[in-house]
Amino acid sequence: MIDWSIYKFNQELSMTIVDDNIKYDLTVKLIEYEYSLHRHPVIADVKIIESTDVDMFPIQGVMRLPMETKDSINFLLYAPTDMAPARELQRKGSIKLN
Repeated sequence: MIDWSIYKFNQELSMTIVDDNIKYDLTVKLIEYEYSLHRHPVIADVKIIESTDVDMFPIQGVMRLPMETKDSINFLLYAPTDMAPARELQRKGSIKLN
């Protein structure tokens, strides 16, 4: 499990995501938290800096992960393009920090 509250903003981290026996290596950075109505952080927004597969995990895409991310999870990936500025993709996988 990953607890995003122990990492600093803009800290670069090495991450591995395994989905259907396919391994993706990413370099990510924590950019911000999204808060609940009671001002508790609920979601960590993690930006992709480097990716081994830019089609599945595009560079500059933002993963929206729970503050306490379990090992295997479904999550949203905000990946805007010129033609679709509000594009959100559903992704799943086993997430590990290296």
